[in-house]
Amino acid sequence: MQVLSLGKSDVGLVREHNEDYYIVDEDLGLYLVCDGMGGHAAGEVASQMAAETVQQVLRESKAFLKGFTGSPADREQLTVLVRNAVAKACQVVFDHGQAHPACARMGTTLTFMVVADNVAAVGHVGDSRLYVRRQDRVFKLTNDHTLVAELVFSGVLSPEKAMTDPRSNILTRAIGLQREVRVDGLIFDLMPGDTYLLCSDGLSGSVFEPNELNDLMSRATLEGIAGEMIHLARLRDGSDNITTVLLRVAEQVSGEAQAWGEEVTLRLQIIKQVPLFQDLDLSERMKVMSLARIEHCEAGDLLIEQGSDSDCMYITLEGQLVVTRGEVEIAILNQGDHVGEMALLSKKPRSASVRAVEASRLVVIDREPFLKLLHEEPSLGIKLLLRITQTLSDRIDEINEQIQVFVL
Repeated sequence: MQVLSLGKSDVGLVREHNEDYYIVDEDLGLYLVCDGMGGHAAGEVASQMAAETVQQVLRESKAFLKGFTGSPADREQLTVLVRNAVAKACQVVFDHGQAHPACARMGTTLTFMVVADNVAAVGHVGDSRLYVRRQDRVFKLTNDHTLVAELVFSGVLSPEKAMTDPRSNILTRAIGLQREVRVDGLIFDLMPGDTYLLCSDGLSGSVFEPNELNDLMSRATLEGIAGEMIHLARLRDGSDNITTVLLRVAEQVSGEAQAWGEEVTLRLQIIKQVPLFQDLDLSERMKVMSLARIEHCEAGDLLIEQGSDSDCMYITLEGQLVVTRGEVEIAILNQGDHVGEMALLSKKPRSASVRAVEASRLVVIDREPFLKLLHEEPSLGIKLLLRITQTLSDRIDEINEQIQVFVL
């Protein structure tokens, strides 16, 4: 897929120098925004140092990026590469601050995408943001690592009050304040027509309302989008540096690329149909989808055997499955139907068998990577826990009603 890109930065109306730093490296597929902080010029040093360290780490793996196949093994390697790049950047900035008193306690946010073939991987620390405009809607793909964001998540602060809370600039995570930092990662498939925006909080603090972003990001040229966004940020505030990096995936693509986009859309829609995942936003569904593998089976193939301890969940993309207990048929599964979700959390033997009625294509999610995701993404885990609790509660109510009918 052809990707167009543009980066632009503005010092704003108050500050004398620009502590933001961005990279648009189309050859490497790297698109990055940093927002530095620290006394004197330390913020400038931190942001540039972190950005160039990430670029160097990725450049050392350029052969891998150019030969990326999209296989599960390559996706895992790309995820590790992104995490290693962030870890190295954090070490370099921290060590420089320790060695140079004028740069003590300097740090920076870091948000970047690296595009390999039709896949993008994200590394994110701090409160710079990544948005995507997809199918006429705008989604925020990163979570702010700020005190205010944590207070909103915990229910202590309402989203409305958070918008004017004076603690909004207090970061809970940043590059360089310590030698190690926990990084948020995301890997997902690009789609024709996608528009991505990476920006510092000098922009997102003034231009963040979804409908307005949708309108701006739909405009014909990236130059026009960037210019209007920076103009609005200066008009509404301008007290901070303002940086934007934009990417747009061409809509007019080959038949193969169009089929790729349709497949990605189908998979995300199917994931959303599963009750367990209904409360997840787009970025969270992308994270679940990144765990999944696609399995093909023929008519008559046995996927699950009653009494076995298989540890995966199946979601039907195409085809039809039959669920039996003993010799009794208890369900037919068509596109979007699923089976085995409790196997992601429990090691109890399977209570039924599942067999393919016809040639089928399935999304398969295995327990081990799923539990690893919950450990790494506690907010996602809480959403799933609440959904599981509701599901179990509904099932208990159904059983109680059946018992009452039987007794009567």
